[in-house]
Amino acid sequence: MPGWRKDSISYNYYKKLLDWVNNRLQVLDEIEEKLYQMKQLAEMVQEGNLSQQQIEDINKEFKKLESEVNELDEKSKNYISH
Repeated sequence: MPGWRKDSISYNYYKKLLDWVNNRLQVLDEIEEKLYQMKQLAEMVQEGNLSQQQIEDINKEFKKLESEVNELDEKSKNYISH
């Protein structure tokens, strides 16, 4: 590409953007796994046959996963390459 310099501002901008996209993709894979776990927990409750204590334990785990998903999402949106 004529006039393209590896050390140009455009190159650095797109390099950082690519790093952000790659990080975001990794985080989205983690989020997907946690959402799948949440789905499994919800299906367990929906099937029934659980004690109240089991339901409460599942709910705690569900909320923990929900919090982790939100945290991962926020952190990955603000990722800055070093």
